Amino acid sequence: MKKLIFIFVFIGSFQSQTNAFDYYLFNPNPIREGQILNFGIFFMCGQEYSNPNLNIVGTQVNLQVSYHNFGCPIGVPTPEGYEYFELGAFSAGDYQLNLTIVNNDDSTVIHQETFPFGVLPIQQVPFNSSLLYLLLGSLLLLTGGIFQKHTILKKH
Repeated sequence: MKKLIFIFVFIGSFQSQTNAFDYYLFNPNPIREGQILNFGIFFMCGQEYSNPNLNIVGTQVNLQVSYHNFGCPIGVPTPEGYEYFELGAFSAGDYQLNLTIVNNDDSTVIHQETFPFGVLPIQQVPFNSSLLYLLLGSLLLLTGGIFQKHTILKKH
């Protein structure tokens, strides 16, 4: 009985992992100001996303792509992965991607979804600390003093 419960728990943990799969993703994640942002849509064998139409108005990023399902040949390993679409570089702030997937044959809407995303400011090294300047200046004086002392001792 304990083995049976263990098997159900084990299978349940795999089931919860498969539900956590991302069909859409941002690359890179997190994104920093000035980096090129790509949006990925997962595809499987026989699926194709094409004809991206990108429109950016303020903080609204509208992406429309065409979907085509041409079937997967029997006996062929199923290729799968992400089809990436370049959204561009953004300044720091909060944005919303509005995705619309239309049928390639008749342009009917298959799927619509919104994805909020944030762009972080460029991370700078905090080099303006007064204490840091004092430490660097002290090290510079100490190095110069040791060099001068070493030079004087060589002469005598």
